[in-house]
Amino acid sequence: MGDDVRAKMEKLYKMVTYWMVVSFAISSVLNYILAKMIVMSPAGTEAFNQEIGKMTGLSYPVIVVPLTIMLMIVMIYTLKKIQKMSGLELEDMLMK
Repeated sequence: MGDDVRAKMEKLYKMVTYWMVVSFAISSVLNYILAKMIVMSPAGTEAFNQEIGKMTGLSYPVIVVPLTIMLMIVMIYTLKKIQKMSGLELEDMLMK
């Protein structure tokens, strides 16, 4: 692998790592906000259990779905950049 390609790959890996960190940071902030908005009752009570259930249910549309989409975009972008740098087709990259 040439130095130019190696430098481009390292730059790509740093960018992908950055976006992974951003996605996990967003996830933790959204989870905190969701918990602060929903969970009000003291632990161990029936109301607390219901609030945790509600928070868990809302976490999918509020946190999981948007972050899954974001991570899929990052993954597709990464594969396309590697494909462009290597000159290989996606099938060839995945088979070897």
